[in-house]
Amino acid sequence: MKRIAVFLAVFCIVMFSVSSVTAKYYTLPAENQIILQDVPDRMIRPVGADDAGRISANPVIAGESPVTGLPWSGRYLPMMVMINNVEGGVDKFAPWGVQYADITYETLHTRDGVTRMVLVFSDTIPDSVGPVRSTRHSAIMIHSEWQAGFVFWGGPKVINNNIVEFFIETDIRRKGILFDGVGVASGVPPERLWNCVQGVISSSNVNVNLSGIRDLIAADYVAPARPFLFTDERLYDDRASVHRFSLDYGNGGNFSHFDYDETTDSYMRTVDVDGETQQYMAYPSSDGRRDRNEDEMILLTYRNVIVQRTEYSFANNHGSMPLMEAVGSGNADIFIGGRYIPGYWVRTDLDSPTYYFDEYGNQIVLSRGKTFIALLPGAARLGYQAAE
Repeated sequence: MKRIAVFLAVFCIVMFSVSSVTAKYYTLPAENQIILQDVPDRMIRPVGADDAGRISANPVIAGESPVTGLPWSGRYLPMMVMINNVEGGVDKFAPWGVQYADITYETLHTRDGVTRMVLVFSDTIPDSVGPVRSTRHSAIMIHSEWQAGFVFWGGPKVINNNIVEFFIETDIRRKGILFDGVGVASGVPPERLWNCVQGVISSSNVNVNLSGIRDLIAADYVAPARPFLFTDERLYDDRASVHRFSLDYGNGGNFSHFDYDETTDSYMRTVDVDGETQQYMAYPSSDGRRDRNEDEMILLTYRNVIVQRTEYSFANNHGSMPLMEAVGSGNADIFIGGRYIPGYWVRTDLDSPTYYFDEYGNQIVLSRGKTFIALLPGAARLGYQAAE
């Protein structure tokens, strides 16, 4: 993994050897699939980057969402939420309201491979989202490129892993866009915008009225719009045809799979838990979760999936205090339209977005719709099966 020399020193101080702190066992089987693990840095130079490696921002297109490429109008003010993903976020840990998320990030949460989801809502801001959980350094690093309204439920406040200090370093805390349910990093939002869902385990029951929280942000606040590129064309049909791929973060055989559906031109996520494969689905709201109305659950699908290889260490050698490398460059394995593109990612500083490129250095052009981004350690396993 190449690193940009200007990466903030405060984060470098607390980084430890990755080999000693990430999951030791990855068990995704190699039978009938190609396993990508610890692939050497592809060192792809982005086309159009200047001598310092800086990349020009993509243009904002009137009437088009900068996040999904779909028809859209209104005030651009995305909202971000940290939610639970225990046991892959299925069955009794299924989320609600997340069907409206335009970008879903999966980040490593514990040394042994448990993950959490960071959701970015832009085109539609729902009234009910959950289960809201505490934030970590990785989510704050993602937030610094979106500068969205950010909802979470506390977080660590210890030496080498103080979320307040991280927010100060990213110059976010003073902007009035942080909404911490327990007040560690900001004032606590009004009680009417939060509630605990009855009958749901306490670690996974916090619901937030996200549209209500958004209304608390000052009218003169402007979030930086940094659009992806989008197309209606099938630009990558000359690449390898891959209709199924799997991710192994090292969580004891808990694998997630993405299957491509040609009829919808999208990917469906499933999760293996204790040998049983379950679809990743969401309740429409906290009311549906409370009543366990499984017939109303919504299948979550994605037009684009990006596996971004990055590295993690753990502050104070604590197994649930991940520190993620977010600035720099490295490999990215990209899946669009049932095709596999071996690519690259670049982020020059915390004030810049992450850009993705194909193997020739051209910026990736996404299909219009929702995108899933897995922030996967280099040592973790990505396996794919070539379509027949």
